[in-house]
Amino acid sequence: MSPLEELPLDQARDRIRDLLSTQVGIVELATGLMIIEAEKLKGDDQETARIIWVLMRDVVTSMRSVLLLTASFDMSIRDCFGIARSIFESSVNVAYIASVGPPAALRAMRHATQKSYRDLLRTDPDELRLPPKPLPPPADMIPGMAEALGEFTRANGTEQTDWAGLSVHGKLAVIFERYPGVRLNMSVSLGSIYRDASEILHGTFYAAAMFWEPQLDENGSPRSVEDRYVFDHLMVLFTAISGSVNGMLEVVSGNYQLPSITSQVRSFLGASASLLCENGITNT
Repeated sequence: MSPLEELPLDQARDRIRDLLSTQVGIVELATGLMIIEAEKLKGDDQETARIIWVLMRDVVTSMRSVLLLTASFDMSIRDCFGIARSIFESSVNVAYIASVGPPAALRAMRHATQKSYRDLLRTDPDELRLPPKPLPPPADMIPGMAEALGEFTRANGTEQTDWAGLSVHGKLAVIFERYPGVRLNMSVSLGSIYRDASEILHGTFYAAAMFWEPQLDENGSPRSVEDRYVFDHLMVLFTAISGSVNGMLEVVSGNYQLPSITSQVRSFLGASASLLCENGITNT
């Protein structure tokens, strides 16, 4: 039995949230250090660092949302699964850009630029009967826009929506090749959240049953809402968020030589193992 399982359920919930709060602080520190790093760099390297810290700021915001939604025993935790998937995706993107460098960062920027332009061309549903929006200037009158649009247009003329041209597994493969030490954390994170979060975001009955259908313990008795909250839902969220964020932090700290972040990640892993694992044993 882990130390967490020995605690009253409200204390167990708060201890997990305390760990997440600690991790938020580490990401905030890393974001601040990346802003400083960006100021030291020039050209494409500076733009790469800037894109990384902007994405890391999003991770912090979403982690704080999870903390707000898990402050009490209620079903607001359901909405955290979609947020956790966003944290995972953002963490993977940061780690991928840090691993590849300017080619990935500049591609992300071109993707954002052409997507903003495409949004100006989209029409409202006829049912709304809104006056037509003014059209933007032709793409060839905006420097680089025609090229960006072409880069993200398939041979059949449809938009290529994936910014990196790789699936999440493809991006992880690139990250793991350069930083094999993050494979376990990020792979477990992917497995713990990706499918369930997708079901929740698509509003399926499977997703509803995860939270509302009764479950029995080993003695055949109904498990309490609080027990399932902590050991089913909150633990899944913690695994998904902490694993992906730790991987992101290790890649960024390794790429930009941020030893204080590496040290704090190690301390966080130790604190997590002490609470969640029997005898403090961990595989990380």
